[in-house]
Amino acid sequence: MFKIRIYVLQVIIIFLFVLVCAIANAKDSNDEAKLETAYSFLKEGNYKKCIEICDSVIKKNKNIKAFTIKGKCFFAAGLYEESLIAYENVLQLNPNNAETYGAKGCILNELKRYDEALENYNTAIKLQPNYVKAYTARGDTLDILKRYDEALENYNTAIKLQPNYTEAYLNKGYTLGQLGRNEEALENYNMALQYNPNDKNVIYGKAVTLGRLGRQKEAGEVYAKLWDAKTMAEYKKELEKEEVEQKSQQTTTPSKNPR
Repeated sequence: MFKIRIYVLQVIIIFLFVLVCAIANAKDSNDEAKLETAYSFLKEGNYKKCIEICDSVIKKNKNIKAFTIKGKCFFAAGLYEESLIAYENVLQLNPNNAETYGAKGCILNELKRYDEALENYNTAIKLQPNYVKAYTARGDTLDILKRYDEALENYNTAIKLQPNYTEAYLNKGYTLGQLGRNEEALENYNMALQYNPNDKNVIYGKAVTLGRLGRQKEAGEVYAKLWDAKTMAEYKKELEKEEVEQKSQQTTTPSKNPR
């Protein structure tokens, strides 16, 4: 009789354990579905709705994905301080995430806190030495600080790690243009176009560089490629849309338009 009671107790314990696991999985599944919806709102530019959903998940459970999407949402909306807080919450839950440090670096760059941005990029690269986007973003911050040689070193490292990474060629071309090394800048824009022939920022950079080199006819031809398909107003609208999408992805690599 005693053995029967133990057996029944074991069955009850197993049943309760399975039930608790099932409830937890259902809860996780429900949160995941909510966060997928939140991310959809982020891509649509409906930041308010996105943040509301993330907060509803966070209220029940400090969820890394919820904080991350919330951080992306604030960043896309231009609310950088709020975005920074969200990513700091992510690091409290997972202090060894390279991409989170990369995202923080991007935010601090926007806040013009360049030394802190570099610190975060350095940490990201230390945690993930092949982090291509962090090298490129660090190069961007170094360019802003007029530390051009260091910026070029970072772009070269990014290109070595990922030879088809358009952003690295684009930003390298921009920095070379800053230094008056326009022939080299043109080479990098051409390399970028090999991998992404429709990148409007690269096309624009190439046109500007050709103009600087006095090759006005070729510059005009490149500009024509840009404007044939869309009017200037449409182009600007398209760039704004792309900027929202880029921010929603949180690439850590701001695009550059040569001036």
